[in-house]
Amino acid sequence: MKHNGASIFNRRQFFRSATGLSLSLPFLLHAEEPKRAFGLVNTEQYFIHFFLLGAADGFLAIDPVVGDKARSGRFDPTHTSSDFSATAVPGKDQLLLGKGFAPAAGAFSKMPTAFVRGIYIEVTAHATAQNYNYSGRSSLSATRTYPSIGQQMANVTGGFPGHICLGPNPPLVDTDKHLQPRALLSANNVDSIANLVDRPGLRFNYKTSQRIKDVSDKAIHEASQLIESLDNLRAKNLSSSYQGGLKAWNNAKIALDRLYQSDLGLSLRLTEDTLDRYGGRSGGEIAQLVAGTFLSIKSGICPILTVSFDGFDTHFNHFANHVPLQQQFATALSALVADLSATPALTGGSLADKTTILITTDFGRTPDLNGNRGTDHWDASWAVVMGAGIRDNTIIGGTDTSGKALGWSQGTLVPFAKDHSNALFPEHLIATILKKQGFPDAASLISEVQLHELLA
Repeated sequence: MKHNGASIFNRRQFFRSATGLSLSLPFLLHAEEPKRAFGLVNTEQYFIHFFLLGAADGFLAIDPVVGDKARSGRFDPTHTSSDFSATAVPGKDQLLLGKGFAPAAGAFSKMPTAFVRGIYIEVTAHATAQNYNYSGRSSLSATRTYPSIGQQMANVTGGFPGHICLGPNPPLVDTDKHLQPRALLSANNVDSIANLVDRPGLRFNYKTSQRIKDVSDKAIHEASQLIESLDNLRAKNLSSSYQGGLKAWNNAKIALDRLYQSDLGLSLRLTEDTLDRYGGRSGGEIAQLVAGTFLSIKSGICPILTVSFDGFDTHFNHFANHVPLQQQFATALSALVADLSATPALTGGSLADKTTILITTDFGRTPDLNGNRGTDHWDASWAVVMGAGIRDNTIIGGTDTSGKALGWSQGTLVPFAKDHSNALFPEHLIATILKKQGFPDAASLISEVQLHELLA
């Protein structure tokens, strides 16, 4: 519905778009006032998953080309040039950064951090590669299951919204486990989320950073009463089996009304001052999305966020493309950790003390360049895990001198087995994170093998 050129969402439209018309979702029975840890029970914890779509180069991020790798001759000489020398994370002797992630050294020094290297990806090219709904091993890579982590948590916890996705939509359905999205809000940026949770009848003037009221509160109230009257009238003609569903619908309406009344929309508006801390306009979409991530956590609208960034699937001019993109993300990540550290949590300490951050990508990048001075897909991926409960200054897994994944057995690097029996698979990391966040049943569905050495 449009009013004077501004989009107006009524709660039925909003609810239907967010839930797909399902009335049996757990969160409907737990409608409560929005607050931090909304939907979580007796705890305050947050989960942020940054997904770098298209495969960010791990050798420029957290597995730099030094030592035997640099002497192997397997990597392009640019990797080993003086301009690409590794950066140490202050106070953490095990954590070295490539040029792309060097600006994140301060962030990694402030939170417990572990690097996961040599995550083995079984398939790096397949006919179904572009169909992101395929997230199992038959697709582009098994790491396509990564973006479903936040959704699996939301499917269990309840709360509305239970999960927010920002950026290009990652896959939300794990085809192997048939996990369907619930209680989800998804948008290209945080301003779009703000528009959704603003009161009906309000629009936003971006030039003056103010709301403009188009429809009176009286008109909204009268429309709300009419909807309620229609619901009551319809209820009289419904069978008893539908009464429970209608009650759940009413609970959801109450939750949405509270969302509207909370003025969360204002707290989700991205200002120039905030954006400047995250890299400003030069930081592009990455700066805006990471800044929006902080606003979402601080506002309390949702404790689980998946944030995806596109642009890494380049096969030409590798260093000119990947280094700036990674540095934009690393700069924004540093600002995020600084803001989380400076913001008090409801239950004591800071938001950084209550937040787990997972950084992943689809697969790896070849150590040498192709004919266009780009890199191609590689079967060794990587990840970063940050937050309380993570064993600090830890390296899990690894790659050999040619950049191939090594085996991982009982917390030790071993030669990679031909039958892949000692491979460090994406499922191992996913299950470990799910268990850490308090979802042991979901973890066991993914993998019985977990990386216990990742946890403090």
